[in-house]
Amino acid sequence: PIMRTLFANGGQPNLGHGYLFSFNNPQGMCPTCNGLGQMMGMNLELTFDYSKSINEGAIRFGEYKVNSWGWKLLTHSGLFDNDKKLADYTDKEMNDLLHGEPFKVDVGGFKLKYEGVVDQFTRKYIKRDLKTLGERTQKSVEPYITMGPCETCHGARLSPQALASKINGFNIAQFSSMQIDELLAEVSNITQPEVKPLVDMLKIRLQSLIDIGLDYLSLDRVTDTLSGGESQRVKLVKYLNGTLSDVMYIFDEPSV
Repeated sequence: PIMRTLFANGGQPNLGHGYLFSFNNPQGMCPTCNGLGQMMGMNLELTFDYSKSINEGAIRFGEYKVNSWGWKLLTHSGLFDNDKKLADYTDKEMNDLLHGEPFKVDVGGFKLKYEGVVDQFTRKYIKRDLKTLGERTQKSVEPYITMGPCETCHGARLSPQALASKINGFNIAQFSSMQIDELLAEVSNITQPEVKPLVDMLKIRLQSLIDIGLDYLSLDRVTDTLSGGESQRVKLVKYLNGTLSDVMYIFDEPSV
């Protein structure tokens, strides 16, 4: 929350509202993955054999096997050298293969619609309930579906508008991915007088995490990946920074 408020008041451009930097808020979350940072998509490493050409069967997914209609669409599209290995494709050729815009292709007298392999797979299988398809189709498709970083936010979970706001050249996702000790050093370089109270508060919190031995963590670390000891120490920092007085804390096990 302190980091979000800091960017709302000190980021450039100044967006003015902390909720615009929260992936739990509709106005701050990435519109593509809804703030999850990950999306189901096609497993590219499993789908493509980059050491082969289209004519050699570089696309493993059954709908594009050699002599299939999908394969014929690719070979008749005029976009590719069908004997060129995928590893040698230019960026444009690879983009045409994965995300090519739809257009009509003449395949043996039939006008068929060409579409990038990934875009067609996403439309046919990712954006619909696989359970509505036949059991055989489900089994053939499921191995090629994987969870991966969102193509829009690249795992940052925030909207492009939030990620465009920066302080000293860093956006909030970049700050959050730094190790705590590195983050403290960068935060100390923020000198704008209007955000000094926020910076001072953030420095106290970060220093407490360092003092308790959590300097190697980052603020974007997912909670369920913390060990039991790490979770306890994170909670301890919260209470150490509290303003309550005359409070006794009882620890249920020895701790450094």
